[in-house]
Amino acid sequence: MKAKINTLIPPCRTAINNHLKNENGEIPKEFKGYIASMGASIIQAGLLATLAFYQNDSGKKAKSSHLLKAIYDVLKPGHRDDTDGPTLIDYVIRQTLIRENEEEASLDILDKEKLLRYQQEIEDILVAMKLALRTFKIDE
Repeated sequence: MKAKINTLIPPCRTAINNHLKNENGEIPKEFKGYIASMGASIIQAGLLATLAFYQNDSGKKAKSSHLLKAIYDVLKPGHRDDTDGPTLIDYVIRQTLIRENEEEASLDILDKEKLLRYQQEIEDILVAMKLALRTFKIDE
């Protein structure tokens, strides 16, 4: 577990640098709270419900969807990152679908084991991100 988290810290630093910094080169303090509470939310509400909540930026001081972009960068390096590209929740759903027929994939049938693996991977990324965040200046 420790080795896994240690290997995730460098890509987390890069993702934080690319997605969470404000125009002053600092990290808005809200992201500290988002990272800290997201793991608890995953445990309590489930992975997909949490990703859906964080994808919506309405009424939030800092855009929580930027945290999901940072997580996505660590989870799947090299993905196409643009406004029209798939979001983290889209990616997780696509990867966990059970497909009997590629053209008629049902969103109702998810592979629970795969979903749990993604949940664990994202939880590990959050721990590494919390540690990596300490190396940046927080905008209080």
